[in-house]
Amino acid sequence: MRKFITSTLLAFALAMVGLGVSEGLAQSKHYMSLENCPVYDQPVNQDEDWIILQCAGYGDVGFLLMYGDAREWPKLFKSGWEKDFYNDIMSRVDGHFPGFGSKVVEFRYGVRGRPHSLIFRINSDNPSGRRFSQLFVARIGEFEHDTCIIGVRRTNTEAAALADSGVTCH
Repeated sequence: MRKFITSTLLAFALAMVGLGVSEGLAQSKHYMSLENCPVYDQPVNQDEDWIILQCAGYGDVGFLLMYGDAREWPKLFKSGWEKDFYNDIMSRVDGHFPGFGSKVVEFRYGVRGRPHSLIFRINSDNPSGRRFSQLFVARIGEFEHDTCIIGVRRTNTEAAALADSGVTCH
């Protein structure tokens, strides 16, 4: 009987690993406010138009809110690396002068509490006055090279599905 229980438990554990349950991506979410983030760095010269705010982050992932020349974007960091999303945002945003469209970002994390994705809204407009709102989804890896924007979506449901998918950085 003991052998049967042991083999049954082992088979169940292997099945769960095969289904991705042990490292599942879609377990929980944490909302982080972008309000009241303290100044991390700012220019000495008042003629320069930039500032960096350090927000709370989540788990072992730090979050900097970058602002320069009427544009906003995130920069993530962990022990040993930093990932600045400036080029990704500027190349994928539909309009001009992108900025955070919400003062909250969403970290998604798995069963071990390690954040695996970040969802944030970027609003922008164009000269005709049309406004754009896009949800950017970033994969958060262990290293800089496996941390990237994995897609842009229009709805919260689509962004969450992408964040919790197995899509990785190319």
